[in-house]
Amino acid sequence: MFLFNFFFLVYTSMGSLENYLLAVRPWSFTASIMPVLLGNALAYPSLRTMSFIVLFLTCISAICVHAAANLFNTYVKTFIFFI
Repeated sequence: MFLFNFFFLVYTSMGSLENYLLAVRPWSFTASIMPVLLGNALAYPSLRTMSFIVLFLTCISAICVHAAANLFNTYVKTFIFFI
């Protein structure tokens, strides 16, 4: 019974875009973007310049790291603690 539940969980959780979006948890990405924007706003008065390309790439990098951490957390909660 345990083995059946494990394989059923793996089978039903693969391949659905909705499951991937739930695992990534995009509603929490503002927690990654706000420190980047705050750091940019605090650095602007001393530098007197703003690079929107660097700001955009930094936001994308922060979102990717946050998404990877969310996926890893979901994996550990689902598969490691399940066994």
